[in-house]
Amino acid sequence: IVHLSFIGEGLTLETPPGLEDATLSDPEWRSAYKQAACDVVKVARPLYLSLGNEVNRWFEQYGMDEDDPNGFQHYVTLYEEIYDEIKNFYLKPRFFAPSPGRLFQRTGKQTLVFSACLTLRKWISLFLQVTRMLSRA
Repeated sequence: IVHLSFIGEGLTLETPPGLEDATLSDPEWRSAYKQAACDVVKVARPLYLSLGNEVNRWFEQYGMDEDDPNGFQHYVTLYEEIYDEIKNFYLKPRFFAPSPGRLFQRTGKQTLVFSACLTLRKWISLFLQVTRMLSRA
């Protein structure tokens, strides 16, 4: 299992030196994170790869506002880019987010608790479906 989190202390973005003010939408930061994930997979050849931990907390903090450079939608597109890139050269890893916990505390409408790990792709799909459902309620 390899775990690569992007969330730093206080729900801020972890950044390498020289990119201290980067956001999830910053092309240079995204490229560095994607390259790091690819490099780790090429060396470690993991069976499981986690790209983020409790990413629901990021959603609770930043939401999906299109004008927010740290909006959750930027994580979703980055995940998809990394998934596609890694699957081009290594088919084995299963992508997941470990026990995402509370999903919708911020909405006040519903709380979902996950006790098992779901593949991240399925989790994101479920997350977006439920978010749309709750926004219509």
